[in-house]
Amino acid sequence: MDPQGKNRYLDSSQIAAAEIRKSELLAEKENLHRNLTTNYQIKAQLQKQLQHILIMQNKERIKVTQFR
Repeated sequence: MDPQGKNRYLDSSQIAAAEIRKSELLAEKENLHRNLTTNYQIKAQLQKQLQHILIMQNKERIKVTQFR
């Protein structure tokens, strides 16, 4: 494409290149979306695990202080 804007028309090779690039960018967008979704799922799982660990630690502390 003419960066100066003098030629407003694209030839067929430029159109084909732009369509290929568009396809590549759409594929990358879909990949990023999948990764983001997976990361949110992992984050939720880790938060649940952390919450469980903290609850268990708190229960242990309560048991220890009750027997002192």
